[in-house]
Formats: sequence, structure tokens, C-alpha cells
Amino acid sequence: AEFFAFAAAETYLRSRTGGAANLLLLADGASKIRMFTNGNERASIDSNGNFMVGNGADTPYAPLHVYAENGRGLNAIFGKGFVDNANYHYDDANIQLNGRDVDGNDTGSGIEFNSRNTGNSNWLHGAITQDRSGNFNFITGGAGTTAGAERLRITSGGYVNIGGSYTQTSKRLYVDGSVEFTSNLTCVNNVSISGVAPQIIFTDTNQDADFTIKNDGGQLNFIDRTNSNTTRLYANAGGFGGDRLYISNDIVHTGDTDTKIEFGTDCLLYTSDAADEGLGVD
Repeated sequence: AEFFAFAAAETYLRSRTGGAANLLLLADGASKIRMFTNGNERASIDSNGNFMVGNGADTPYAPLHVYAENGRGLNAIFGKGFVDNANYHYDDANIQLNGRDVDGNDTGSGIEFNSRNTGNSNWLHGAITQDRSGNFNFITGGAGTTAGAERLRITSGGYVNIGGSYTQTSKRLYVDGSVEFTSNLTCVNNVSISGVAPQIIFTDTNQDADFTIKNDGGQLNFIDRTNSNTTRLYANAGGFGGDRLYISNDIVHTGDTDTKIEFGTDCLLYTSDAADEGLGVD
């Protein structure tokens, strides 16, 4: 190797193979150190200490800034296991994490996060990993020496499980806990609700009346929560009287409130005007 110093305050480190000299390192007059291989600039350190991997034509904006990429569009690879096949790589992905350690042992791959809490009393940590079954796992809740727990999993088949039952693959979305939708929920086919006395609760933020549809004790109940949880209508699948429909008050025609069916004592009345004139059936 040979050192050369010039009046322009540039210092070179060159290697010589036979009669040809190859530039390896250049400290130029702008206090920038530039590194070369095969006659091309590959990396540099600027006067602010920022290290850039690239051809030197761009400016580094961080302590480590990678402009260069390989033939698959990757700027950085961590771990062993790179495969140069188009089906292994994806558009818009520029960092690869490989699940193989330095000794060649196969593992999962992922990213860990570790942040100091706002009270400056502990470190909070979590991770996003891909396990060896191809599932993406989201881990949160780690604090100090307490490990975090899995909260969400996207399986290799595209099933999303939140809060539990992470291995289930019969439902595209499984949620263990309550869910709130602030807009519409559209279901193309069936909606299945199960559990002990399952119910659907309707709360209208623009009106005074709130209702619940509840399946309880063999009855499908329509409950008026605004008025002391009064059952306004239920369909009975069994019990006393067999199959039946229960209505707590009159049946009123929506287009004409004077036309209604009333339930009197041991009789059924059909009313067609405000004077209660109509047909009674005993």
C-alpha cells in the first residue's frame, strides 16, 4: 500500500497490483472520508460523522444512511439465509430479516422495541415477529423484567386473531373481547352470535330510545332499555303455551295511527278510527 499527500489537503490510500494502482481511501479537502473498491466509491463518512453506503452522489441525513441496494431492491439484510429468487422478494420492501443465526441455526425473525415510559421509571418493550410457521405475531405489554404477551396474530393463511385463540383458522377475524365500530358493519352472509344469553345492543346517539335484542331462556326478546328494560315483544320457542309471539301493547298501522289491533280482556279488537269503532273478536 502507498500513502500520497497533496497540496489540496487530500490524502490517498492506494494499493498496487503489478503496475496498476487502485484507490482504496480518500480524505478530501471537505473533511470527508471516501471508500472505494474496484475504482468505484462505495461508502463515505462526512464531517458530521454520518456514514453513508452509496456512490457518494447523495447526502447522508442520519448517522447511518443507506442509499445503495442489491439486485432485489434491498438496502439492508440482517442474518443469514438470503435467497436470490424473485418469489422471495416483494415490491416496496427494502429491509430483510432472516431467521438464521451466525451458527446456521434456523429461528424466527423479527424486530424488538424498547422505550422508556413517560414516568421515567421503567422500560416498556414488545416485538413483531414472524415465527417458523409463517405467522406474524404482535407482542406488547412488556415492562422491565416482565415479558410481553402476544396480542395479535396474522396466520400464514391470512386469519386474524386478536386477544386469544391465536391458532384458530375457522374464522377470518376472531376477537376475544368487545369490538366497537364507529361506522357501518357489512356482512355478506350470516352473522353468528353465541354465548350465555347473547344479545345485540342498539344505542342511538341521535334519539332517546335504546333497544336490545336478546336470546335468553328460549325466548328472543325485544327490550326497550329506555323504559326500565321493558320487554316489548318476544318470540317463545317453547315453554307454557308452546310456540308463540308476545306483544306488550297494541299493534298500530304505521300509515294511520287510528287503525290498530288492540288486545282487550279476553278479546281482540280491530279499531279503524279515534272513536274506537271497529270489530271485536271474543
